[in-house]
Amino acid sequence: MKSSRVYTKDIVSLFVYLIEWVGSKIYSLISVFFGSAERGVYGFNSPHGLSDNAYYLLLHYLENGLDCIWFENAKDDLNKLHDLKLNYPKLKVVKANSISATLATLELRFLFITHSYKNVSRIIPDRLIVVNLWHGFPLKKMGYDSAYDKTLLMKWVNPYSRNDYIIATSELCKRFFDSCFSIPKDRVLPLGQPRVDNLFELEKISSSSAAQFLYAPTFRHRDPYFLYESFIRTFIQKNCGNLTCRFHPKEVEIARKLSRVFPQVDFSMGGDACLELVGIDVLITDYSSIMLDFMATGNPIVRYIPDEEEFAHDRSGFYIDIDKVCGDIVTLRSIDDVKELDIERHLSHLTIAKEVAYQFNTPNACRNIYHFSKRLTHK
Repeated sequence: MKSSRVYTKDIVSLFVYLIEWVGSKIYSLISVFFGSAERGVYGFNSPHGLSDNAYYLLLHYLENGLDCIWFENAKDDLNKLHDLKLNYPKLKVVKANSISATLATLELRFLFITHSYKNVSRIIPDRLIVVNLWHGFPLKKMGYDSAYDKTLLMKWVNPYSRNDYIIATSELCKRFFDSCFSIPKDRVLPLGQPRVDNLFELEKISSSSAAQFLYAPTFRHRDPYFLYESFIRTFIQKNCGNLTCRFHPKEVEIARKLSRVFPQVDFSMGGDACLELVGIDVLITDYSSIMLDFMATGNPIVRYIPDEEEFAHDRSGFYIDIDKVCGDIVTLRSIDDVKELDIERHLSHLTIAKEVAYQFNTPNACRNIYHFSKRLTHK
């Protein structure tokens, strides 16, 4: 039974939704008179900074000479943003969730996002086409498929319905997106992930004789400190290569604590995850979609999942059984498995076949999405 506190939160959320809905309708009426007639401008935003699918698609549109707006947030690298503006005169930068951002939506034909349009502006005109690029192939259940994500409000208001289109990473992914977002199937398009395009083109590069390992677990709602600490401690005792750890953006404080315990390990404190996959020989992860991105490189993958049953219960299960779909992935289910892992024997000749990678990511995503948007523009 839900507590009164939870019901109060639902009521407040409904009230906020109604205010925003009315505001959007009024703003949509205003946009008829003051909106740009041409609407040949494309907007982009990622709440985790200049990275992810929106950033890589932005580069593609800029390279094709189109007028673009990047909606800036506090996590953006200002130096990187400055260099982008110098290299691409047609790029305009507007601070997200500002009056300027709300007004800028009047110029747009398309808004490309990775999470929610509300990271750009709480109020946008109805005529603006919102394309949600999302942020990966879902392994753990989410949205309407997950008891963790579902709220009472979602029975009456679909929080994903304002997305005119949602981009799935592949045909396999499309099936799950149809379900979890609860929107019409023709609005889910399996066009791929812009951030993975470059990974498909990578050749194996090792910057040193020592193997480069990246440990990148997914976000956990229970405190994961001791899980991470025991794994790192056991792994570095094996002395099998250089280890970098990249945790979820919400776990930066845990990364700081562990960096003091393990000064010999590199800890990433944010930035572009795809750039960190370049030059990595082996990825170690669990239920994170970064694993499916990394498949495009063909390099070995290790899953460390000592809390699989607990995690599956929290998230209402998984969409696929990775061990069955990708038999070449090494799965470790306990710290003892980590201790017994023979890196040379298990990983030295292990590769992920391209046909396996194609199940999860459609190649040439930037080009696919670009041509799709141009077809809509000319209708």
